[in-house]
Amino acid sequence: MCKIYWKASAIDNLTDARFFNALDDSWIEFVFDIEDKRYLTQDKAISIIEWLYQPNLLASFGATQSSEEIFNSLLNCKIEYASIPIDHELAEYEDFMSLAFIRAHRRDLNRLLDLNNPPYAIILQTEQKLDEHEIQKIKKLLIDSKVFLCYDSIDIEMIKNQISNFEEIGIDIPTQSEDKSGWGAVDIYDQMINALSS
Repeated sequence: MCKIYWKASAIDNLTDARFFNALDDSWIEFVFDIEDKRYLTQDKAISIIEWLYQPNLLASFGATQSSEEIFNSLLNCKIEYASIPIDHELAEYEDFMSLAFIRAHRRDLNRLLDLNNPPYAIILQTEQKLDEHEIQKIKKLLIDSKVFLCYDSIDIEMIKNQISNFEEIGIDIPTQSEDKSGWGAVDIYDQMINALSS
């Protein structure tokens, strides 16, 4: 059976953060890209992090954010990992790759395989069923990096069919903003995770 690890995308509330913090093998992502609709201030992220127990934290940045801004944000918020698009200049920086989650699309699979230094993880945007060639390329990437499959919409049966091709794989869980404090979508996430894990 495939071992699954999880990434909660664009966390912006404590309810969701604590839910994912309680899961084994999960990463909690905050979006620090001001151009993203799920942008979160560093102060808000810090106020959430203070309530978590030994979390795996990830900060997501945009293509135009400078290396200095990224490193300062990680230091200020005490976040270990950074997510950047494959076109960002830091994707070529050897010392950065051990803490990098590289965001890419399935069309970038060859570029990912050609990187001089493999990243800690890859977040791969995929909108439909992977073909056999793509599955084999992902298996090669998994030798050196974690790979998270990221979907625009969650089709449980299709995803379960895909992940059965791997010994281990990550799934990106899209989160929602709270309607009001304490009223998150954890029941939806829980059902999704249980369905994919069974």
